[in-house]
Amino acid sequence: MYLIIVISFCTLRVEAQRDTSAPLFLDLKRFYNAGKYYDARRVAEQLCQNTKLSQEDNAELMKYYSAVLKESGFDERADSVTKGFIKKNPFYKVKSEDPVPFQEMFSNYYAYPKFSVAFSVGICSPEVTVDTVHIIGVNTQTDPVYEESIGFTAGLSLQYYPLKQFSITCGLKYYFSQWQREVRYQGERRIFVYQESSHVIAVPVYAGYAFDLRKWTPEVFLGAELDYIVKARYETYNEYNGIKQDMVVQKNLDLNSKNRVNYSLDFGFRISRNYNRIAFFADMFYAVMLRPFNRAEYNYSDNNLFYNKLFVHDAIRLRLDAFSLGIKVNFGYAVKAKYGYGY
Repeated sequence: MYLIIVISFCTLRVEAQRDTSAPLFLDLKRFYNAGKYYDARRVAEQLCQNTKLSQEDNAELMKYYSAVLKESGFDERADSVTKGFIKKNPFYKVKSEDPVPFQEMFSNYYAYPKFSVAFSVGICSPEVTVDTVHIIGVNTQTDPVYEESIGFTAGLSLQYYPLKQFSITCGLKYYFSQWQREVRYQGERRIFVYQESSHVIAVPVYAGYAFDLRKWTPEVFLGAELDYIVKARYETYNEYNGIKQDMVVQKNLDLNSKNRVNYSLDFGFRISRNYNRIAFFADMFYAVMLRPFNRAEYNYSDNNLFYNKLFVHDAIRLRLDAFSLGIKVNFGYAVKAKYGYGY
């Protein structure tokens, strides 16, 4: 019973406030259309004291209040109210019935997001660069052949725009990549294959530049990553005419053989399509590791890697090429003048 009384009381208060604001809105528009800007401004300021206005009513008030201030010669305050309107309504489309001064001021500004949270998934491929090749044994050719396989990647990031078109991005990335080394036996159709896969967690930090912040936004990024190898696994076997046959060994790698913590320089390009607060994007990123992937000085104790004296880890470097698709959510909008003027 008491709950019903409280709800009824609150409803009556809201309805009463609506009843008192409705006549004031009629007066505001009537005074404005009659050119009585002093009276219209006084009514608008009275409405500004009403903290219970709906979002629609508050938007209507800000449009007429900015127009009245403009017509009264308070240009700076008029622009300030207009920018406040755009911050609260970043995707508003002006209407023909909106006050003309408001339309003119509105057309000089646009909203852009200060923050974005993005999630992406995609594919990646490591490109192997050999610093030092290790070959032992007398029954093999001298140069091994490296082949890369397609892996996958996922990322979560926060992007911040301190300025109109410049951004700073940080986050987390996950890479799964594979590569293999093949050595052909001299005079035979038999190939010794060493295949390795790795799981890497990366912490990227990028500086970006956006060429546009409207519907389509191309962006370029330059930065660095801190890479950490979480897990690595290898497989070795002999292959005859493309068929895997004897000596198949699968085993987790001793990560002491790796420069487990690595650093990379990154370059990337993004094209995104904005739909109000949501944007869909496609990324292409290149990460070049600065340290060798393997520790060449490590004394390997895994006998499986010395089968027939065919394998010692080479000193190699990796470059990861990644293509991703993602979605981001924009928030915290700021307002910028299009033509370099405004308050």
